Amino acid sequence: MISIRRLLIMVSLLPLTFFANSEEHQFALQKHGGGTLYLDIMVGQAITASFLVDTGSGLVTLNQRTFDQLRQQGRILKRGFIAARMANGSIERVQQYRLESISIDNRCELGPVDVAVIPAGSNIIGINALMKAAPITITSDALGLSGCNNQKT
Repeated sequence: MISIRRLLIMVSLLPLTFFANSEEHQFALQKHGGGTLYLDIMVGQAITASFLVDTGSGLVTLNQRTFDQLRQQGRILKRGFIAARMANGSIERVQQYRLESISIDNRCELGPVDVAVIPAGSNIIGINALMKAAPITITSDALGLSGCNNQKT
């Protein structure tokens, strides 16, 4: 019979086993002006768009152009409004939607993700989506994700 102490030790080591066996997938980043890094992401299983990698953002945002392309294909579901803090510190009321999927390089499916729509600017992938495939590493030319559990073949 297994003691409770031994069982607790085995259960506590289980997450370490998962991460020790996970393979890190590398995804190329493109450098833009000012040192910003961009990643090509497939949204809604239909459109590939460039996204600013922003670990300081808690949201995935779509610009109006990307959103209009998804809406034309019926790949987005309205969720309601949220208050979002913008990069300049202001708080704005923005419409939130649910995307059925976000995939990086067709090798790392992040699953359904809530997004906000901004009229102009870059699409942004925030930490809320990246954490779905944590642990994360970022270098000047690549994003590494070790938690891509739902990989496509």
